[in-house]
Amino acid sequence: PDALLRPQREVLRALGVTGARPPLALASTDPAAYVRALAGASQAAELTARGGLGDFWWLLQPVGPVDAEGLLVDVADDEEQ
Repeated sequence: PDALLRPQREVLRALGVTGARPPLALASTDPAAYVRALAGASQAAELTARGGLGDFWWLLQPVGPVDAEGLLVDVADDEEQ
């Protein structure tokens, strides 16, 4: 199998990592959970930002019978968290 070269932004999004903000309603019902989710969203946004860490590249080198392309699935925008 061939190796793949992909930007970090694409790889992390394929793994379900996004910088989406948590619902604002959570701030009213569970403020601590909202702050934790907001911190996680901030970290994810930094890791996937254009012009920043999201522009780093990953080399996916399959070992054995693994299909590297199969590891990257396109998650629909409405399913990303």
